[in-house]
Amino acid sequence: MSLAYLQELNSALEKQLFRLDYSYQQVKALSDPADINIEEFNQFENLCSRYARTIDFLVRKYFRFLDDVEFENQGTLINEIMRNSLRYAQRYTKVRETPE
Repeated sequence: MSLAYLQELNSALEKQLFRLDYSYQQVKALSDPADINIEEFNQFENLCSRYARTIDFLVRKYFRFLDDVEFENQGTLINEIMRNSLRYAQRYTKVRETPE
């Protein structure tokens, strides 16, 4: 795995997050979901689709790359999610336990 590939993944993730934030900003101030029109519904649908694509990118590309770097067995999708949640929980705990 190369540094260039990691930079490519980071760039792609930044684009995904930018588009996700753009969709979120569009729906943030919309009216009550009970009485939205078709345009507002489409904006909500775009947000949901972009959220799903971003999560899929994180799990299938980014987290798998991290496992490759750390020589982890990739296994199933649920194994991937569990391993990465543990990875970041352990890092968070270490940061939290650091004296100020």
